[in-house]
Amino acid sequence: MSNMSSVGFSDPLNTGLAILAMAYIRNVVNDFRIATKFLKRSIKCKEILERIQHLQLINRHLSVHLDVKTRWNSTYLMLRRMIKMQTTIDQFQVYLKSSEGRRNFRNTKAKFPNLNEEKWALVHDLCNLFTVFEKATRE
Repeated sequence: MSNMSSVGFSDPLNTGLAILAMAYIRNVVNDFRIATKFLKRSIKCKEILERIQHLQLINRHLSVHLDVKTRWNSTYLMLRRMIKMQTTIDQFQVYLKSSEGRRNFRNTKAKFPNLNEEKWALVHDLCNLFTVFEKATRE
């Protein structure tokens, strides 16, 4: 028996679970990418984000960063910026569900994904993991 099989890598159940987990992670990251595109490409969104940040007494208004799929660290930077803006983005989601938000964005083709607590927790964990690699590439 090889070392790999004793660790469980040859077990079809473990392999299947790993594949499902990776697909879930990809989907969550893609939800954050879709949200970033939604927020970045609309002047109306930028104005609403600035207004929310102003109400939150944030002195330096932040904007989202869209990643470049060919550079892994750009995904890390996109997710890290989303984390910095989490309360603002959560408030934006509340706004979108309000009657004013639905009215303002009813003609928008793209839909803002639901960034729930579970997805935010996963993104926090991913950023903690990516931090190690990001530091290594800077040194």
